[in-house]
Amino acid sequence: MSIDTLSVVQRASNGFVLMNRVGPEDWRERVELSLLDIDHGYFCVLGQVYAEEGNGQGYEYALAHLDFLTDGDVLERFGFYGLNEEDGHALTKAWRDLLAGEAKPVETTAVTSA
Repeated sequence: MSIDTLSVVQRASNGFVLMNRVGPEDWRERVELSLLDIDHGYFCVLGQVYAEEGNGQGYEYALAHLDFLTDGDVLERFGFYGLNEEDGHALTKAWRDLLAGEAKPVETTAVTSA
């Protein structure tokens, strides 16, 4: 499945499901929704979830310690990185909706890594 065929909701859902599988048990509580910004390393999902382990550099920590994140288009496929500015804003909203419980992850076949 090409990244171009996945909606932002599907991609954020992929990341949400992945974090449930490989993230810290309390990963959802680590994300401050009012600060969430997929386009900013400190305030994206990975940046916030791994901020403590990475001494404020959570995004870099995640890339260094979750090796599969550096494979091809994995960051984009799992909604951790936007394709462009508009896509990043839409991803941020999709993540907020999932984390706030306003949306449920959509089923997709793209969650095959990790």
